[in-house]
Amino acid sequence: MSAHILVTGVNGQVGGAIMALKDDYPFELIPISRANWNMAKEPEKAVELIEQYQPAIVINPAAYTNVDGAEDDQEAAFAVNASAVAELAKACEKADIPLLHVSTDYVFDGTKETPYTEDDPINPINVYGKSKAEGERRVREVLNAHIILRTSWVFSKNGKNFVTTMRRLGKERDELKIVDDQCGGPTSADCIANVLMGIASQYLQGKAISWGTYHYAGSPIVSWYEFAEAIFEAEAEAHRPKLIPCASTEYPTKAQRPKNSALCSARIQREMGVLGCDWVTEVRS
Repeated sequence: MSAHILVTGVNGQVGGAIMALKDDYPFELIPISRANWNMAKEPEKAVELIEQYQPAIVINPAAYTNVDGAEDDQEAAFAVNASAVAELAKACEKADIPLLHVSTDYVFDGTKETPYTEDDPINPINVYGKSKAEGERRVREVLNAHIILRTSWVFSKNGKNFVTTMRRLGKERDELKIVDDQCGGPTSADCIANVLMGIASQYLQGKAISWGTYHYAGSPIVSWYEFAEAIFEAEAEAHRPKLIPCASTEYPTKAQRPKNSALCSARIQREMGVLGCDWVTEVRS
């Protein structure tokens, strides 16, 4: 069996974190960026890439992730998050290889009061969530050997995310208003990368994989306001702005966000032996 793993979206948070693990595993990682594959304009190129590199497995964290931007550019969001994903799944089915695909908590409407499980019905309330839900559907439709990994509130030390935004704004302002009526489980891109590479490694070592949909998100569950508090508590030497809790109605966005983005990770921990993601430790590291 080939020991090549094709990884998309390597300039993104999760893709970049996967590539940072390239020396930790005895497999060659094949990096695919927008320069190699413009998913929005040429989704059908998936077949060409699989035929060219002949990987043993594909990890797809690439996505159109501009939640507000998707409201105005639905065509691009669906092209990347659904059409290109469908073509990738078809290419994997043709080559008889598995696909590990990253999805999102935004496939849910956020009205549930407890963390969402994999068995809960989806009901996305914005274009981004709808495009990701469609991508999930198309993967399941054509490819049995797949993992759909839903995660939430992804952050890393680099790129555009809540942690880097807070740290930047904390240096510029004395006060910050932070939404406190939306909750979720912040999840480190490094943790997600380790989970995906762990599953890929098990497969390449010939171990049986329970294919399907899994949730993986950090704990404890917090509001954006509580997340911000923890970020600045980890910055012992930094200037700390005054944090003011506010309702989401005071901070209107083009795309509606789920009030509850919490995901239950019990199934993947039980069936895959995956360790949980302690986001507090990750923020402090």
